Amino acid sequence: LSLPPPLERRDGGKDYLSSTVEDKLLLKTGYFHDSDGQVYQSDIIAEVDKSLASNTTGSKLYLEAEGEHEFVRSLRNLLLPSSLKNDNSFMSRTRILQTCGGVAAMRLATDLLKKLSGPSATLWVSDPSWGLYSQIGKSVGVNVEVYPYFSSDPSSYGLNFTALQDDLRVRAKKGDGIWLQAMCHNPTGIDPTSTEWRLLGKLMKSLGVLPLVDIAFLGLRDEPHLELENSILPFIEGLEDDGTPGEMVITCTLSKAFGIYGERVGGFFLIGRNEKEVDVVFEHVRWLIRTLYSSPPCHGPALIQLILDDPQMYERWLRELRVKRTRLAELRRNIGSGLE
Repeated sequence: LSLPPPLERRDGGKDYLSSTVEDKLLLKTGYFHDSDGQVYQSDIIAEVDKSLASNTTGSKLYLEAEGEHEFVRSLRNLLLPSSLKNDNSFMSRTRILQTCGGVAAMRLATDLLKKLSGPSATLWVSDPSWGLYSQIGKSVGVNVEVYPYFSSDPSSYGLNFTALQDDLRVRAKKGDGIWLQAMCHNPTGIDPTSTEWRLLGKLMKSLGVLPLVDIAFLGLRDEPHLELENSILPFIEGLEDDGTPGEMVITCTLSKAFGIYGERVGGFFLIGRNEKEVDVVFEHVRWLIRTLYSSPPCHGPALIQLILDDPQMYERWLRELRVKRTRLAELRRNIGSGLE
């Protein structure tokens, strides 16, 4: 074996740790820091954690491959816009699983793509994009290609939506998988508009590809329900604009939204054309989980479920998100000003 590329360290590595520069800034890790430079500790999480510690009955048992059913219900309520979760026809062909973080959900989506379309399938990621989308595709053994996303030209700075559509129309083939990021695109921070999301849904359906939509930064651009109503909802409306059900996968991580990075809390949404087909694919995904990590963790999802199921706790969590959004926006402005 030849030596692989170095794996990034979450602590910044020896160069960062040994630096004596007083005002150094670490941009690699995905942790939210407070104004004192410390990783933010959620008061709500600390409170719920104490509550769980006093009630450990059954908390150390294995979960089923698909996860804890009450948490899955809470996940559905959090991430599906009201018009979708109240649509009996849509929900009859939707299956949701708890995963061991967002990366595990991404791996499952890529494994599923290969199982559905074979090794000749191509996995498409935006240019630029977060590196693991491509790395997972290569590890699974599918082809990986990029589609244009960002224009740095001052005259057209931002999302190059026309180039994105034109490129996929020409090069993507039926059965391919296409990664899209639902909000706070990594690394550009530039997202499609609601109208563009709807057009993307129509494009995916016309191409016969499998859309893979990743939710990694819930609540860090806007209120969670507004983010989802302006991305997931119009995308699915576009996907099913021709009057026939569409197929797609939604993956998510809740690490950043709740600040429980090491608890590994994620989800996998499978949307099929009909109930019979989606049940078959659901069982394949359960087997993929069984052979990949067997079952998801218990503790983190239990924390989140308690918050989501308690109206007062939920409102406190939303307030914490607003504090994070305000600080992130301020930091971005300050860094931008400092670089000018």
